[in-house]
Amino acid sequence: GLEGIVDGSAQRLIAQAGFAVDARASFLSIDGDTLWTGDFVGPKHHAALHHRFANMHTAAWATAYDVDDEGVPRGTAKYQVSGTRVYAPSRVLGLPEHVQGMVVCGDIVALSRSWSHQDSTLEFHRMVATTMMDVQLPEGVATGRVLGEQSRIMSLPMPAGSQDLSWDGRQLLVTFEGAHRR
Repeated sequence: GLEGIVDGSAQRLIAQAGFAVDARASFLSIDGDTLWTGDFVGPKHHAALHHRFANMHTAAWATAYDVDDEGVPRGTAKYQVSGTRVYAPSRVLGLPEHVQGMVVCGDIVALSRSWSHQDSTLEFHRMVATTMMDVQLPEGVATGRVLGEQSRIMSLPMPAGSQDLSWDGRQLLVTFEGAHRR
């Protein structure tokens, strides 16, 4: 169980269940009882057309799902995307290109942005610095915000290859992919 993951005694992890979301799930983040899933979008990876909203020309999005103690979405609304029935998100965040990891902690969002052999960036955004709007889903509407210049608190340069982020309550942890040659 979760205890084995936390204390390192788990020898293998076996998924007990899964569910389809309206994002590629290139990265995941958990903030309390909210599961965030997001798209990586770059030169060779394009966003689904319905992921661009409010004429904001966002490159990608992250979707929020309020989950129960078992990690299953509380909502039951679903719709069809590319032949798959997916759970409808309760909230959506418009994201810039090259997001490889995301952590949401209350009002603060950290983004790990990297692509190719270029240096990476760690960005911090304040969610309330954005305008709330309705986002049209293939079926229904979700509340949305767009992270961008207006919401950015700070940006830190990092070595190439930054990927996933995790927050343990005290430290922000960054995972890097394999070595890059320049």
